[in-house]
Amino acid sequence: MKPCSSEVCHVRFSLIQLTEEKTENEEMQRQALNMKKKTSRVQSEMEDLKLLLEEEQSRNAELEKKQRRWEDFTVSCHLTKYMYKF
Repeated sequence: MKPCSSEVCHVRFSLIQLTEEKTENEEMQRQALNMKKKTSRVQSEMEDLKLLLEEEQSRNAELEKKQRRWEDFTVSCHLTKYMYKF
């Protein structure tokens, strides 16, 4: 193999650099796409969790309301029982 001229060597070196940069760029694009997919999945999971939280908060409010009604009922039963003793 004969030695290359300075200009040819420079072009070869530039071509090698360009190829490496293109490969690196493709890898970065692939990583960016994967991150976008992951972000989308996480956002979807967050929306699902938000809906579940809202449902549980609503259910909790209903149970607390029932608990208060039950407590009021039991207090009124005790008062009624106490009043009939006299």
